[in-house]
Amino acid sequence: MRAFTPPAVLLALVLTGCDRAAPTAPLPAMASLGASGIDGGASSTHDAAPQWPIKGHCEAETIEVVPISPTVIRRISLGTCQLSHLGRTTLRSVAETNLVTLEQTGEHTLTAANGDVLDATSAGTAALTPPSTLHFTGVTTISGGTGRFANARGVMDVAGTSDLSGARQRSSFTYDGWIAY
Repeated sequence: MRAFTPPAVLLALVLTGCDRAAPTAPLPAMASLGASGIDGGASSTHDAAPQWPIKGHCEAETIEVVPISPTVIRRISLGTCQLSHLGRTTLRSVAETNLVTLEQTGEHTLTAANGDVLDATSAGTAALTPPSTLHFTGVTTISGGTGRFANARGVMDVAGTSDLSGARQRSSFTYDGWIAY
């Protein structure tokens, strides 16, 4: 019978860590390794954090529209999302739309059920389908948060529609991208 050698122990530990039932939270990265695994001098522990796919769907309702100028409005919206890594999530969004160019920017706060917060900003464009449907696409950039998302970063494509016909404008959109935390 062959002795259990240290390389065999290491292999067993690695294979055990590949179990799909294992926790999905990222492990601490080694400070000396950059994203490519080779220290290029400019890397940090944060740069080496693994990237995870993030996607989901949100429904929101505009609770307030504030004119900023004759051509720009600010919409404050609240909603709920179902997102990977957050689960059922509440959304607070403050977005500005230029009514002439239909360019949009926004700041978003996504709060997971356990209270962890993910902060993000977005930029994109919209197109109006008469009489009252706004189709929008853009890029949402994850810029930190609280709890496990304190140093989060990432990018998500966003696409959706807003129904501008009612007093409470309703939006439906999806996120698809990556997150590192």
